[in-house]
Amino acid sequence: MIRKNVSDHSCSMIVHSSHKQASSEFFSQCMIDYLRYSYSHSIPKDIIHHMCMNYGVSVSYYKVCRAKESVTKLLKGDVDNSYALIPKFFSKLKEINPGSFTAYEIDANGHFKYCFMAIASSIEGWTYCRPNIAVDGTFLKLDDFELYMRWMESIYPSFKGYLMKVGFKRWSRTYSRKRRYQIMTTNICESLNSKLKIGRDLPVASLFEVIREFLQQWFYEKKSSIMFKECFEFLG
Repeated sequence: MIRKNVSDHSCSMIVHSSHKQASSEFFSQCMIDYLRYSYSHSIPKDIIHHMCMNYGVSVSYYKVCRAKESVTKLLKGDVDNSYALIPKFFSKLKEINPGSFTAYEIDANGHFKYCFMAIASSIEGWTYCRPNIAVDGTFLKLDDFELYMRWMESIYPSFKGYLMKVGFKRWSRTYSRKRRYQIMTTNICESLNSKLKIGRDLPVASLFEVIREFLQQWFYEKKSSIMFKECFEFLG
């Protein structure tokens, strides 16, 4: 006879490598703390290694992907429902960052089309930006470069003339006379891609929060560096 049911158990889970019927939901419970504090190590091969080292169990690539999807939804929110959170996120963004600009567009059926956001600090700093051309794919070799230039010229004839006037050496590594131009890289696209490597796996609302966080961190660090320099010069 069952006299008492205890729904919460304090005993640890025992996992054996022979448990081939263990579901992705079960593995997601094993992975939840690992992904919560080590999301940067969330690629499948690292999760498989984590399960093997900590639980002594071999997990298939398919189950890892299913479990990761389940944990991501639990920790970061549902991917589809995340689009409905964008207007609220934008409203809060403008509340705590006065001067920020946002735009959110839906179609006639209420489905998401596109959105845009610019933090106030970015808008203010735009006035002081130096003119710069950033073209993705500047790693191309000479033959590839000429091929793609001809292809772009066939679509937009005046485009090549404009870039030639600027000078290929100023933005293309194929023609560059130096490796650097006072900055780490002229390829802004790749710089942002490297910062968003982790955020790309998140639902869209969480991705916006990642972008907001690292942009404001950049602004804070830059401002602090300038203030420290000015203070040092004043005292020196």
